[in-house]
Amino acid sequence: GNPLLLYPLILLSAAGLIQLLTILYGVIWIMLLRKENSFNTWHDLGWWGIAGFGTALTQVLVIDLVRYSLTGTWSGFLNY
Repeated sequence: GNPLLLYPLILLSAAGLIQLLTILYGVIWIMLLRKENSFNTWHDLGWWGIAGFGTALTQVLVIDLVRYSLTGTWSGFLNY
C-alpha cells in the first residue's frame, strides 16, 4: 500500500497499455488500408503511429465513458 511504489507502477502500466494499443491499432489501420510492405524507413510509419495512438485514446475514452455511465463515478468501485 506504499504510494511511492504504487503510483509509478500505475503510470508505467498505463503507459505500457497505451503503447501496446497504439502498435496494435497502427497495424490494424495498415492492414485495413492494404499498405503492407510499402514502407522503406521507420519514418514512413509516423502517420500510422499517430492513427493508432488516436484510435487507442478513443477506445480508452469510450470505455471510461461507459464505466462512468454505469457507476456514476470516475473511480469505479474501489475507493483508494
